[in-house]
Amino acid sequence: LIYNAAELDAVRCDQNAYYKLMNNINLSSFSNWEPIGNANNEFYGSFDGNNKTVTNLTINRPNEFFIGLFGAVNEAPGVGGDKSAKAKEKSTLGVIKDLYIQNANISGKGYVGILAGSIATTDSIKNVHTSGNVNGSSYGVGGIAGNLSLSSIENCSSNGNVFASEGVGGL
Repeated sequence: LIYNAAELDAVRCDQNAYYKLMNNINLSSFSNWEPIGNANNEFYGSFDGNNKTVTNLTINRPNEFFIGLFGAVNEAPGVGGDKSAKAKEKSTLGVIKDLYIQNANISGKGYVGILAGSIATTDSIKNVHTSGNVNGSSYGVGGIAGNLSLSSIENCSSNGNVFASEGVGGL
């Protein structure tokens, strides 16, 4: 359970767990948020935003890839696309849901989004709503995710500005 900004920051210490926001979180005390997970150490857990809001997410990493609240999100290793018995044991595996992120200012090189730089083979992203500005100097830049692969997005929205040289999307 996450009650404050420090506890949200600590998610990176166990990236294969279930998390639930219990309060609105203001990240203004983090002048340059370090994304949770990256290409070599992806977030494999589940995140229930509990209809709470994360505000003032600021990331300024113009020379880095996999930039967002989460850098890289993926399905747990060994589960596979067939959603085997292991996946059925955890019905919330790979779900990020019921989260609002407002007043975000995100800058990265590629795979840049407010929620995540890259989301791959997760069960779904549900009821996630973002607002803010996203800048990327390369490819894979979007309002929710810079890259989405073998995943679904349901009832999500993004309001803001997205800038990049190529591979730009609204969500």
